[in-house]
Amino acid sequence: MAVLLSMAATLLVTGAFHEDGLADCADAFGGAYTREDALRIMHDSRIGAFGAIALIVVLALKWQILATMLPLRTAWIIVAAHAASRTFAISYLCTLDYVRAEGKAKPVVQKMRASAFVLTALFGLPWLFWPDWRLGCVMIVALGVLRFAMGRYFVKRIGG
Repeated sequence: MAVLLSMAATLLVTGAFHEDGLADCADAFGGAYTREDALRIMHDSRIGAFGAIALIVVLALKWQILATMLPLRTAWIIVAAHAASRTFAISYLCTLDYVRAEGKAKPVVQKMRASAFVLTALFGLPWLFWPDWRLGCVMIVALGVLRFAMGRYFVKRIGG
C-alpha cells in the first residue's frame, strides 16, 4: 500500500508530467517513420498504443522494484533517482538543439551554460552516493552511457 501511495503522490505532485512525456515519446518513436510524423505525434495530446504500453511497463516495473526494497532505502532511492534523472535530462540543454522552429517551449529552451549545469549537477547528483558511494559511481556511469546513446538516437531520429 505504501508503494502505491508514494507512486500516486509523485504523480499528483508532478501532474504526471514525466509520464506524459514518456507516453508522447513512446508513441512518436514507436509509431512514426519520418521526423515530421514523430514531431506531430509528440505534439498530439492523445495517447496511442505505444504510449499506453510504455506507461504500463514503466509503472509496473517501478511498483515491483519499490515493493522489494527496504522502506528507508526506498525513500532515499526515490529522491536520488528523481534528482539524478532530471539532472541528466537537463544536460541535453547543454548539447542538443531544440527541434522545433517554433512552439510554446522555444522561448525558454535555450542552450544552457556549463556553469548553470554544474550548479544543477551539484544539487542533483550527490544523492546517488549515499549510503554506498560505489553504487553511486556505477549509476553515474550507467546514466552517462544511457544519456549518450539516447542523445545520439534523438539527433539521428529527429535532429535534436
